[in-house]
Amino acid sequence: MSQPWEDHRLFSGLTCTEAESLAEVFRALGADAVARHVIEAHAAGDNEPDDQHHDLFLVLERGE
Repeated sequence: MSQPWEDHRLFSGLTCTEAESLAEVFRALGADAVARHVIEAHAAGDNEPDDQHHDLFLVLERGE
């Protein structure tokens, strides 16, 4: 692992609001790829149907 944010476990425990806020910080810094990674890593553990990122969780589960 070359960068700490590449560890998916870092973001899976965040709330949706926390993940979105952190991603927005990375976007403001021009690190869009890191922001996408934060949201995808968070969504990988977002398996509650009412959660904001559940649709992305389903896409990731299907491997799309």
